[in-house]
Amino acid sequence: MKIAALIFGILAGLAGLPLASYAQVIVSFGGGQGGGAYYLLPTASFVGAGLALNFPAAAGGILAVCTVAWLGIGAQVGHAVNFITIGAVLFNGLGALFALIPFFQDISNREASGIAPEARGNTLDSLLYTQRPNTSPAPTYDRVKWNALVKYDPEIGRLADKIRQLGDKWVDVLAADYLALNDKSYLPEIVRKIIEEARKEEQEAARLRDEGEKKATLLLAERERLAEIRREKQAQRLHARRQQIKTIRDDLFHSNARWVLIAFAMMVIIGGVYEA
Repeated sequence: MKIAALIFGILAGLAGLPLASYAQVIVSFGGGQGGGAYYLLPTASFVGAGLALNFPAAAGGILAVCTVAWLGIGAQVGHAVNFITIGAVLFNGLGALFALIPFFQDISNREASGIAPEARGNTLDSLLYTQRPNTSPAPTYDRVKWNALVKYDPEIGRLADKIRQLGDKWVDVLAADYLALNDKSYLPEIVRKIIEEARKEEQEAARLRDEGEKKATLLLAERERLAEIRREKQAQRLHARRQQIKTIRDDLFHSNARWVLIAFAMMVIIGGVYEA
């Protein structure tokens, strides 16, 4: 669309050059001044063509104004659309149309993407650190009796303080196991088992933390890799687009430069004849 707007804008400028020369000759022949102002219209068409690729809205507005202006000039000589101005009106109008279509398409695409974002399911982010309940089971022992033992039995109190450093959960385990056996000779074995289980639990928690950190590191690395791939693709597309624009401009210049020179030569010849 934008390339079509570029082409039609250039054709509109080429079609408007002889018309501007003709209008200047008529004004000069009638003794008037300011006939050179008609050259502003083909110049504006060329400007609109130059803006078509990067600023389609501005290009469409300029070419639309040129279309209306040529219609007004045609109306002054009889009909808004006539065989003299039909080329300039047609090319400017088509250029404006092809420039404004992608502009409005971009607006509609942005609105559509903002209204209905795509729903996303579970991702690795939500699975890295899952919140889990950290509650100990309800006590299955006589708490009143245990509190009394801790308070009045120095050995039980000392062991309870030592185990509490591992967490209140393990104090409950000590209380439940000791009150179930009710024999101090088992205390060393009970304490040994509690310390062993607490160590295993801590090692498992550390392992889970390490796995979570590794997964997070892998996720970040994957994100960086995908972002780098996207940047490379965007750079390649931008380079390809610039090369395409350069090729089109070169082709248009080589194919139309000759006609532009011929048109200017005709303008100079016609102006010289009328001045003579």
